[in-house]
Amino acid sequence: MCSKRKRNIYYLFTFIGLLTAIIIIRRCSPYEEWKDSNLLVNSLMAAIPTGIFILLDQIIRRHKK
Repeated sequence: MCSKRKRNIYYLFTFIGLLTAIIIIRRCSPYEEWKDSNLLVNSLMAAIPTGIFILLDQIIRRHKK
């Protein structure tokens, strides 16, 4: 059970890291249409790769056993 909790924290940090990176990239972008700091859009853009990462991690863990 502790391993599952650590995995969930790892996934949360992955999401927060991706969200932070997306916000920084969008703020530093030279394009004006990218500079809007819409939290919903940024969260969705971070959630999609995080979800893919979680799925791939689960598939790898199942095939290791």
